Amino acid sequence: AEKYGVAKADFATGSIVPFPKGRTAKSFYLCKGVQEADAYINVCKMKTHALERITGAVKNQYGCICGVNKATGHAAYPNSDVFADMLADLNLCIRPRLHIMDGVVAMEGNGPSSGTPVNMNVLLFSADAVALDTVFAALIHLDAEEVPTCVSGAKAGLGVMDEASIE
Repeated sequence: AEKYGVAKADFATGSIVPFPKGRTAKSFYLCKGVQEADAYINVCKMKTHALERITGAVKNQYGCICGVNKATGHAAYPNSDVFADMLADLNLCIRPRLHIMDGVVAMEGNGPSSGTPVNMNVLLFSADAVALDTVFAALIHLDAEEVPTCVSGAKAGLGVMDEASIE
């Protein structure tokens, strides 16, 4: 970023952003850098997750919640289905333009922070977070119907989970 004169986004401070259309969450404490961006591109790592089965494009948006508010969010949305509903709302609020998943070396095991590296040798790109996560699930032989973020995201109109509809 420095080499090309790209300013770093502020992820240290934030404020409450109302989201009255949310099914589960009516506001989010978003990092200032997300709020000020003209466009937002989500770059995520392919890995498994103890609560949501996978950490993909939908789940990665939780990084836009500022600081300690992440911990309070886990308490406010205590199970995988409710947490996935909140994540769908968050994605609808932020509206990333593109999702890029790094699966060159993925992680399997009891994620999101501990696991075993696995060579998947893929990069996935999509404007649809749910479709990207559905493809990710298929690549690891996991039914997307068993991934709360895929199910909730599809129900919320965030994206497509039907594999036959994904190119």
